[in-house]
Amino acid sequence: APTPVITAVSDLCQNAGSKSFAATPTGGTWKLDGDGNNGTFNPGNLAAGNHTVKYYVTDVNSCTDSTSDVFEVFDTLQVNIDNQAYCAGGSYTYNLPNNWLSYVWNGVAGTSSYTISGGTLAVNVVTTDVNGCITQDFAAVTENPFPLPELGPDTAVCFGSSVTLDPGTANILNYDWNPGVLTTPTIVVNTTGTYKVVVSDNIGCSGEDSIHVQIHPLPVISLGNDTTICDNGYDRIVINAHYTGTKQLLWSTADKDVNHIKIGYTGAYWVQATDSNGCVNTASIDVTRHCNDVKFKFPDVFTPNGDGHNDEFVPMDIDDSNFEQQYANMVSLSFVVFDRWGVKVFESQSVLPRWDGKFNGGELYTGTFFYIVKYTNTAGNTYESTGNVTLMK
Repeated sequence: APTPVITAVSDLCQNAGSKSFAATPTGGTWKLDGDGNNGTFNPGNLAAGNHTVKYYVTDVNSCTDSTSDVFEVFDTLQVNIDNQAYCAGGSYTYNLPNNWLSYVWNGVAGTSSYTISGGTLAVNVVTTDVNGCITQDFAAVTENPFPLPELGPDTAVCFGSSVTLDPGTANILNYDWNPGVLTTPTIVVNTTGTYKVVVSDNIGCSGEDSIHVQIHPLPVISLGNDTTICDNGYDRIVINAHYTGTKQLLWSTADKDVNHIKIGYTGAYWVQATDSNGCVNTASIDVTRHCNDVKFKFPDVFTPNGDGHNDEFVPMDIDDSNFEQQYANMVSLSFVVFDRWGVKVFESQSVLPRWDGKFNGGELYTGTFFYIVKYTNTAGNTYESTGNVTLMK
C-alpha cells in the first residue's frame, strides 16, 4: 500500500487568508472535517477550534491508504476604529477594549488608549492577541475649527421695518437664539433688544456673538380732520402740520420745512416728516368741495350824486372789501336795466351787478328803473331776481 504523508498544517488565525494543503505522493484527494476538499481553504470560513484534514492516495495496484492531520483555527477579534473629530486646541482619545496583548498606533507601541491633538491626522492601529493573531484598522481624526458667528455691529431701524440676523455660518449644524427658542440659521426681529446666537457643529465646537437692535418710533405728525373748500379760484384755507420735536417736512405741494401751507383747490394733501433718526412718517388730509349758497339782495333806492355814499346800484352787503370774493362765487351772471319806457340803459355779463346810474356815459334823470339779474353760484344754484330801483339825485 502507498504511504501518504501530509505536510504538517500549522495552527493559524481566522484572518490568515487562503491556505493550501501539501502531501506526498501527489495526486490524492482531500477531505476537510469529513467533506471533500480541493486542497485549499480559507480560515475565515472555518469556526474557531480544531479541524481535521485527511489525505487519500490510491496507487497503480489500486491499493489505497490515507493519513490525517489536526490543526487549530484561532478566533480572531477584528479591531475597529472610526473617523472622529475634535475642536481646535483640544484632542480626541481612542479607548479600545483590553482584548489584545499589544497595540501599535501609527507604528509606535502603546496601550489600548491613544490621543490625537494638534491637527488633522490619519490613524492606523495594529493589535496582536494571545494567539499571535494580528488585526488592524485605519481612520482619520479631524481638528475642527470653532464656528465664528458674526452678527455685525449694533443696528437700528424704524418702526415697521425689521432686521434679518444672519451669523454667516450656513454650514454649521446647530443654532440657539436668545431670547426665544428659535433654532434656524437666521431670524427676523422687529423689537428692541439684545440678541445672542450660539452656533455649534455636530461634535459640540461652538462660538457665539450678540447684537443690539434698536427700533426707533416713527415721528408723530398730524394734519387734523378732513375739511372742505370752495374751489372758486379765490378762497384759500391753511393746512397746519401738528408735530413735536425737530423734523424735516416735505409737503405734497413740494413745500419744504414749513409748518403750514395755503391751498385753494380740493384734493388729497400729505406731509412727510423725517426725524433725526431718519425715520419717516406721513400724515394726510382730504379736502373736498363745499361752496356756500350765495344769494343777492338789492336795494330799492340809490343816489349817484358823488357823495361817496350809495352812489352805485350793487347787491346789498357787497363792497370793495369782499367784491372779488363774491365775484369768485359766481359761475355765470347777467344784469340788465331798463327805463320806464323799456329802453335798455345798462347791461353787463359775467360780472357782479354794478350800475353807476348812467346811460352811455351820461347822467340820467331821477326816476324808477326795472332790472333783471340772473346768476348761477358755485353751490350750483341758479337764481333770477327782478325788481324796481329808484334813482334819486
